[in-house]
This record gives sequence, C-alpha cells and structure tokens, in this order.
Amino acid sequence: MMDSGKKALIIQRFGIIELFFAAFFMLSTLGLLYFSVHKRAFYLTACSKIAWEIKTIPAARGAILDKNGTALAWTERYYDLQFPKTTNPVSRNKIIGEIQSVLNPKIEKDKDIIKTNLTLSEIKNLEQIIRNSRGTLKIKTRFERQTVDYPEIKKILGTIPREKNPGKKEVSLEIKYDKDLRGQDGIFKVMLDKNRQYLPDTLEWIQKYKKGKNIRLEFSLRELIKNNGEKNNQ
Repeated sequence: MMDSGKKALIIQRFGIIELFFAAFFMLSTLGLLYFSVHKRAFYLTACSKIAWEIKTIPAARGAILDKNGTALAWTERYYDLQFPKTTNPVSRNKIIGEIQSVLNPKIEKDKDIIKTNLTLSEIKNLEQIIRNSRGTLKIKTRFERQTVDYPEIKKILGTIPREKNPGKKEVSLEIKYDKDLRGQDGIFKVMLDKNRQYLPDTLEWIQKYKKGKNIRLEFSLRELIKNNGEKNNQ
C-alpha cells in the first residue's frame, strides 16, 4: 500500500502538470484573441492587397475629321507582349520556349517587351500561356497618333498636350479640342485566385471608361489646305 509521502508527491506533480497546461491554454487563448481581434484589421488589409488588383483601361483619343468625315488625325491601338527581364531565368526560358511554339520564333528575348504589334489570333493563342505565367507575362496596350500626310494639315493639328488643360496660347486643333478628344481612362479592381487569375464576378469599377469623342470640323480637307496656303502667302 502506498504511504502518505509518496501519495503527496504524486498529487504535487499532478498539480504542477495541471498548472502548466492551464498556463499553456491561457497563453494560447490570449494569442488567438490577439491575432483574431487586435491584429485582425492588419491581416485583412494585407490579404486584401494580395487578393485584389487595380487595373487601368487607357482611353483611346478621339479622331479629328473634316466636314466630309475624312479622318485628319486618329489613334491606332497596338498590343505588345511584356515579359520582365527580372523574372527567374529558369522560369523565363521555359515560358519563352512555350511562346515560341505558338508565335514567330523571332522575339526579343533580352527585352521587357519581347514582341510588338500582336494580332488578335496571336493573343488568343497566348491565352493559356499567360494564365499559367501567374501575372509575369502581360499584354500591354499602346496607342499611336496618326495624321494625314500633308504638312499644312499637320501644322493645323499640332501635337497632343502631355497634360490636361495645358493653358498654352497656341491655337492647334489637338489643344483646342483636347478636353473632348482625351476621354477618360477606365479604372477597376478585381479579385485574383491563388493562380493570379481574375475572378470576373468580383470586378468593381472605380472610374468608368469613356472613349474620346470624335470632332468634325466645318471645313473639308481641300479647303483647309487652301486656306492655310493662302495664309502663308500673305
């Protein structure tokens, strides 16, 4: 039969173990409360930054037309394939091999823009490769302003101002009608899945897209050339 001394020692040891588990439970509970309540906002914000992506759809500039509808200045849209040189070399070489299997092999391997002026069929062929790249491979939109090849008209048109409401005294058509021609870029945010793919149902517009307006002048192309020539001869 166990004597009273041993029994007291066993009870004391059980008491220490119980105290240890009680302390462990209390610390775990406090830690859980800290991360679920006190740090909740911080982690929600951090996760939100990872899960959501903000994108911009650049607005195409409107065209300038003569009174007959002939385009004097217009914008052409191009699509370029961007693949940062800073991407992991092993991953980059693998993806470039996949790109070359569906596109013309003559791509610019050592540049961030590895191919310019993609066709719609080329973009379609790249869809799966872009999805698998998890955001490293992107198609970038590029706009170029085109004008009719008449020096007299180019002078009247002028150049696109770099900023809104430039406040210049120069009276060129691009500056005069800039507010209407410029349009408004579309800005939206969308949630990404674990593979960095867009979830269409989560799209939220921050700023609505508005294409630039076309401007129709009161003079024909021939009249503009004639009037400008007469001014230069005066």
